[in-house]
Order: sequence, then structure tokens, then C-alpha cells
Amino acid sequence: MGNEVKHKDGLPVVNEFVPGGVARNIAECLSKLGTKCFMISALGCDMPGDILFQQWKSAGLPVAGIQRGSNITTASVSNVFDTDGELIAGIASVESVEKHVTPQWIQQFTSIVYSAPLMMVDANLTPEALQASCQMAAEMDVPVWFEPVSVAKSKRIASIATYVTFASPNEHELVAMANAMTHEDSFHPIQRGQDKTCASIGTLFKELKPAIVALLQKGIKYLLVTLGPDGAILCSQSGPSCLRECLKNTCFNGKKELFDMVRSRCPPENYSYSEPYKGGSQLLAMHFPALPAMVGRVSGAGDCLVGGVVASLCSGLNIMQSVSVGIASAKAAIEVKHNVPDNYDLADVAEELLMQVGLRLLLSPPGSNIVVRTACCSVGIVLPVYSTFKAIERKNPDEQQRCLVYWAAFGSFTLAEIITDKLIYWFPFYYHLKFAFLVWLQLPSTDGANQLYTNHLRPFLLRHQAKLDQIVGFVYSELAKFATTHEAEFQFAKGVLSGFLGLANQAVSNILHPGRAIEAPTEQEHGEDSESEHED
Repeated sequence: MGNEVKHKDGLPVVNEFVPGGVARNIAECLSKLGTKCFMISALGCDMPGDILFQQWKSAGLPVAGIQRGSNITTASVSNVFDTDGELIAGIASVESVEKHVTPQWIQQFTSIVYSAPLMMVDANLTPEALQASCQMAAEMDVPVWFEPVSVAKSKRIASIATYVTFASPNEHELVAMANAMTHEDSFHPIQRGQDKTCASIGTLFKELKPAIVALLQKGIKYLLVTLGPDGAILCSQSGPSCLRECLKNTCFNGKKELFDMVRSRCPPENYSYSEPYKGGSQLLAMHFPALPAMVGRVSGAGDCLVGGVVASLCSGLNIMQSVSVGIASAKAAIEVKHNVPDNYDLADVAEELLMQVGLRLLLSPPGSNIVVRTACCSVGIVLPVYSTFKAIERKNPDEQQRCLVYWAAFGSFTLAEIITDKLIYWFPFYYHLKFAFLVWLQLPSTDGANQLYTNHLRPFLLRHQAKLDQIVGFVYSELAKFATTHEAEFQFAKGVLSGFLGLANQAVSNILHPGRAIEAPTEQEHGEDSESEHED
């Protein structure tokens, strides 16, 4: 806030009343993205309760699951935001949910739960209500999504973790959940600077990884760790194929434009697992960066992220596609002054989504990154090999010189890449930059290989030529000794390789020239056959 707070002093503020609550925000987002949901909750017969009830009813959504009574005080939250829209303090009064949304009330809607594609529970429920809800879902194999709500209440997952398929904690809730699940305080929040940033996503993930692993090992299948301005990390240890999984039971009512667009332009086969965050035998994770946005208010962004993911899952999209929709939905929420946008412009959401997915298809190894890696291989190796072949065949000294300079520059770059692999692997847009660098090396207009060789490589090699000659001589002599010692093994390997290449060559010839598979006898053979017949 702009003014300094002093003892017994007041500050000018702007008061605003908006519909809120984590579950309610998610439900509203679901509705506006075209997925109808059945909400089980409690509202008082007071002014806030009347506003919320009428809003829900006017949206055409069922209200049978919302318990009302004069003895109920509608839950409320008071948030304080700074001038940048960032939340700096919050006070919640949600006792009515704990008191009135009981196992008995929830069990009245067993048939609704049984037919649902997914059930979401939030940590405002008591442990008993959470347990009853999850047991109902388990009876019909309905996936459960756990929304932590707050650091203190996120610990309630300890009693239901074995039922939970999805959980969406922020980094602080993640740590609290892991400590509650392991009955220890061995996990600690991330230490960030004053600007609330961490060194890199790789560093952030490394610090969060022990807590993530602890929760996944307790039975949670998917963790969507929300990181505010750093986006979100989707984690699982069920193997690469899990990231393409869809809900077994799906339903969709209403707006289908966004989801049809996702299916057509971002089909499931374009998504695979991500290798940078691979640890142990099966831990898989994919980072989804936040989309650039003009900040209006951030309080509903996390709820809309979850709402976008759940709506997409319920429509039949896989988990990777769904998280992409969630990121785009959160971006739309950040840019308005309400917790949930009044209307989702599906065209805008789709545009943001497709931009994000387009980048991801090129940048996220190994499956989606295969496009740019293949381009690097083609530009960096395949084309130069063919150019070298042409230069040799034409016996053109200038072309041969240019190829030699390129291979010297490329070999030096490859050596540097191997040495620094662990450092540069995490660098954003690395493979894009590598592709651009390889193009720069070869283009006649830039003559990058010659510049690199003339300005850097040649002076370095000339400066250290004497020492390098000694090293190269020693290496060659050792290789000669090794070859002499293992000559028999080399001859055997040569024979095996020659035989294999012969078979391969014959197979390729049969494919390319099938008419030659059966050849007519030669004239000599024909003559020999005739002589044999005469002798007979």
C-alpha cells in the first residue's frame, strides 16, 4: 500500500464486495467455460447468502445441494490488496461450512456423486466430511480433486490422500501437506528474495521436489503445483503415458468451441512427458509458464486455473491439454477486477492457449521438443554432410575450405555443449537459440562459421598449438597401440559389420527394385545347361 501504517492511524481504502470463496469461484469458472456442476454447500438467509444464491440460480445451475437456514451465517473472507492488485492479508470466517456441510448432508446426494466425471472437495470441510465424500466417490471409482484452500487447512489431506487423484496446492500448501503426510517437519517453504522471485524454475523445482515426491508416494496421482507468476508444474510418477490420460467418464454441456479447437489443433499425440524434471525412476513433471497479463487482481487466478483444468478434463481433454486451458483461463482472470471474469471470451482464451501450446511443442523435451531437435540435427549435420560430399566430388578448393571451416566451428561448439550440458540444459529457449546459431554458422550472408573460426578458434589454436600437437601425438600413439593389441577383435567386428551392411544393402535393393529380386539366368549359365542336356 502506498502509505505507511502508523499506530492508531487510518488509511484511505476502497471497499468492494464481490462473490468469492475457492469452491464457488471454481464452480463459476466451470459454468462459464460450459461445464455444469452440482455444488454442495451452505448459505445463510442473510444478505450475502441471498446474493450468492440468486446469482447461482440465475446462472441456471442446480441449487438443491445448497443448504440454507436462518441459523447459518454465510461464510465470508476479507482480503486486503495493495495498489498492484497483490493480496497482502486475508481474514476468513467459514465456520458455517464446517458446521453445516456434514457427512449426513453430503450423503443425501450420493446419486449425483456416483454419476459425476469428477468430484472436487476443498479443505474447508471437516476431516469427517472429507472422508465421507471420498468414500462415496471411491465406491463408483469417481476421481477426487483436493483443493487445499489454505496452508493451515491443507493438512487435512492426511486422512484422505489414498483417495485423491488430483491436488492443486501452491508451494506453501505443498510443504504443509508433505509435513502432515509424513508426520515430520522436514520440508520447508522456498526462500525467495524481496522481489518474490527464485533463481530459475529448475532451482525452484529442485527445492520443492522432496515434498512433491513425498505426496506422490502417499498415493496422489497428479500434483498441480501453482507458482503464481511462475506458472504451474504438473507432476506425476505414474509413467509417461499418464500425461495423456483422460477421465473415464466425461460430460459436457454448453460451450464447446474452445474444447473443439483444442482437440483439433492440439491433438493428444502432440503431448508427451518432459525430461528436465525427471528424477528417480518415474517422477515426471512439466512446467507451464504463466502467460503475460495486465494485472487487475490476482485473487481469483488460481481458482480459475483449477476451474479451467477441471472443465477441460470433464469435456474429455487429457491432463496436459487441460492444464494448458487452465493457464489461459487464469490469465483471463488476472486481467479483471473480479475473482472470475464476467464472460470468458473463448476466442481469446483459445488464442492464448494455442500460443502457449505452440511454444511448448517446440520447447518441451523430449516428445514435443523432437521438432526443434530434428531441425537442429538436419541443419547442423545432415545438410553440411551433403554439402561436404558435393565439395569433394566437384574438387572445388573454395567449397572444401568452407566445409572444413564449418566442421571446425561445429566441432568446437559441440565440445563446448557437451562440457556445459548440465548448465545450459535448463536455459529457456535453448534449442531455439541453438537452431538459430547453426543457421548463422552456414548462411552465406552471415558467414558465421568463418567469423567464429577467424576471430576466436584460430587465434586460440595458434596460441596453444605446440601443446596441442603433443597431446594429439600422444593420443594417436595410444590409439595405434590399442588397435594393434585388439587387431583380432577389430577384424571380427569388421566382418560382422560387412555382413550386416551386405544384408541391409540387399534388403534396400529388393525394396527399391523389386523386379530384380528374381533374375533370368545368364547366357553362360544357359549354355552350360544346354551342354548338360546334350550330354544326357
